[in-house]
Amino acid sequence: MAVFEVPSQQLSPPRPTEFGWLVNEVVFSPGESHCATCSEDGSVRVWSLASMELVIQFQVLNQSCLCLAWSPPCCGRPKQQRLAAGYGDGSLRIFSVSRTAMELKIHPHTAALTAVAFSTDGEELGVGGLVLS
Repeated sequence: MAVFEVPSQQLSPPRPTEFGWLVNEVVFSPGESHCATCSEDGSVRVWSLASMELVIQFQVLNQSCLCLAWSPPCCGRPKQQRLAAGYGDGSLRIFSVSRTAMELKIHPHTAALTAVAFSTDGEELGVGGLVLS
């Protein structure tokens, strides 16, 4: 994984990865101190942007994580950051960054979830996926 700094047009040196899995999405934390990736191996990883080190990993076995959203800072609770992740089986998982735990798993689709987004107040979550006929 690497980070491209738009104003300076500089690319950070790519971080050597031992994972070897396709990264499907990268999202930044509201304070931009961290970023998160989701991968074909079912993982959601949180990285420190200062050191480019892995700080948290959530793992779901036998599923591809296809999309990811970081909750906005809301309601005066900045420590309650969450990541919403959509998976190939149509499931949605909510992970607590501060507690490093999965908070919720629901199955809103019968096919792969390919899009997920928090509302600006963090109270609602939009999801979209493949529609199979």
